[in-house]
Amino acid sequence: MEYRWQRRCGTGGGARTEIRTPPRRLFGWDPNGSEYDRPAVPTHRRRPRSAYVAGRHPGRQQRRSSAIFGRDFHGATDLNTESEQPERSLAAAWESSITSCSTGVPVRKASPARSSRFARAPSSDSILGGLTTAVAVLSADLEVIYLNAAAEVLLGVSLRQSLGRPIGQFVLPPDELTTLCRRALADRLTYGCRELAARVGEQEVILDCRASPSDGSDERLLLELFDAQRDWQVRREAESLAQQRLSRRIIRQLAHEVKNPLGGLRGAAQLLERQLPAIELRAYTDVIIAEADRLAALVDGILKAGRPTQQEKFNVHEITEHVGRLIEAEKPEGVVLARDYDPSLPLTLADRGQLIQAFLNLARNAMQALGESGQLIFRTRAMTNCSLGGQKHRLVLSLEVEDNGPGVPDDLNETIFYPLVTGRDTGTGLGLTIAQELVSQNGGLIEYSSHPGATIFQLRLPVSNESDTS
Repeated sequence: MEYRWQRRCGTGGGARTEIRTPPRRLFGWDPNGSEYDRPAVPTHRRRPRSAYVAGRHPGRQQRRSSAIFGRDFHGATDLNTESEQPERSLAAAWESSITSCSTGVPVRKASPARSSRFARAPSSDSILGGLTTAVAVLSADLEVIYLNAAAEVLLGVSLRQSLGRPIGQFVLPPDELTTLCRRALADRLTYGCRELAARVGEQEVILDCRASPSDGSDERLLLELFDAQRDWQVRREAESLAQQRLSRRIIRQLAHEVKNPLGGLRGAAQLLERQLPAIELRAYTDVIIAEADRLAALVDGILKAGRPTQQEKFNVHEITEHVGRLIEAEKPEGVVLARDYDPSLPLTLADRGQLIQAFLNLARNAMQALGESGQLIFRTRAMTNCSLGGQKHRLVLSLEVEDNGPGVPDDLNETIFYPLVTGRDTGTGLGLTIAQELVSQNGGLIEYSSHPGATIFQLRLPVSNESDTS
């Protein structure tokens, strides 16, 4: 025993052979590692006793499904022995190395379908076809070479029908658009035009145009057309509402300032009439009294426009027919009144008296603009998905008055709804202002379009006062 101990410890003499016994390892503990490290490949099939669930018998757990032995409490593991594990190929090891970052964190590889989807870019035709902007490619002679789908819809013509035809045949009048295109080709610069009023087919549209020459040496032009009709209409409605608020304040203040002295003026004229010695002098006081009464009636009409509405359900053709009978009695013999109604219009909820007065003002203005001869048309239509005063309505009724007179003067286009603005020498300038005020109280709006030979005033009214905001 002592000899063996000396040989083992190296304390004895002579040639000694060093005997090293491998350190005793405990499963679940490594002297050079963490307390909870485990060997990479276990050399036994049986799980250690420490891994059994507390409170359960080991033998009963071993008789359960073999799937339970494939679990590891610190992560998934493979319990096969080293001889049973498949060898990894060199290609698999190389793929594993290139799919990890420098920090050792594995990186998810993209599937072949995913990588091919991102690598394949859409064609230019599919991109142009998906645009909502109308794009046209023109030659040096401004003839159509290409139209995308949006341009076909806007111009109302297909690509095959438009090839080789001048762009001026589709946008009328063509002068402003062709001048813009020729200037862009000559200067090799991009030019634009905003709110171009044009006629495309049978429709009146507002277009924003941009013309830019091609980058290559060929003389080609890229023309972009934007349908700005809705933007222009929304902006015009906002301006109309601002004018209406300003007009309302001016009118009411003016009405009070005028009505206050009218009573004193009329009373003084009556007292003066009694003191006149000659009867023929009373004609002058009669004129003063008559004019005072006229101004008082005008002021009363202005102030009545601000009274609360008395709403009821009715058909709008009751308004047009009532006003039509009044116009038939007032119009000259040379003026012809025609009617173009849509009989399918539903009932609306509004103040009947206010709308009669507003429509009568529009009809009288049109009749006075015609003079002794002309044509006057009353028209009713239904419009869908329209905005009135910043609110969107599913269905809007349109009561129109059209005349073939000279049209609204250009200097009155922006101020026609202002108070005391008129194009006639005998006009008061309050008819359209009062009409706009009456219609706005019922949730509607008056708009107009005018050029010589066709002036249309549209009284737009929602079917009900309940709107769908978007």
